[in-house]
Amino acid sequence: MKKYSKFILLFIFVVVMIIAIFIYRKVSFYNAVDSTVNQKDKINYTTNIKLTTENKDVSMVISYEMVKSGNIKKIAIDNYVNEEVQNNLLKYVVGKKTYVYDNKKYEEKEDNSDFNVNYKSLKDKIVGLKSKSGNKYVIEMNKYDAYNLIYDKEILTKDKISGTIDVTVLVDEKNNFIKEISYEIKDLDLYGNSVLSDYKVKITNTDINSKEEINLPFEINE
Repeated sequence: MKKYSKFILLFIFVVVMIIAIFIYRKVSFYNAVDSTVNQKDKINYTTNIKLTTENKDVSMVISYEMVKSGNIKKIAIDNYVNEEVQNNLLKYVVGKKTYVYDNKKYEEKEDNSDFNVNYKSLKDKIVGLKSKSGNKYVIEMNKYDAYNLIYDKEILTKDKISGTIDVTVLVDEKNNFIKEISYEIKDLDLYGNSVLSDYKVKITNTDINSKEEINLPFEINE
């Protein structure tokens, strides 16, 4: 009887510990997401996004870099097809104004080519937290939610693609700020022409909480 009671107590202890570990993992991940959302408009950092779309015929890569310092963002975008540069863009966003370089000078223009990492969706759209190892988390998301992670609007809807994928998230432990997100969606029909492509995204945040200032290469006429 005593052995049976000890077994029951041990079983309860193990179950409680498993639940406690699961809750700790989830809370720590949610805290990191909330911390990133709360800090991203207040601190300086650099975001690099590499978006790769590959099939048997073509490899397309978009390389995006955004350096934030105060209310200024310096943004460079390069597009490659089969490793050859197709076009590029360099601009500065100062408050609500955008200045685009036209190979001669900077002109104030409207431009909607930016990516916008929706960190909040890592928490709101999560299907489940699969694992935690140190500062590395693996979460499960619907494919369409993962695809839409870097866009302002819903580009890919759930009626276009089903299933889930793993999304790997690394957190900078010093600043409790997300420093890397990576995922891959295989066999994606992006253009509705039955040509299946592998779609890879890697988002990297560096120089988190940097004190470096951006010096504009032009004057702003108020």
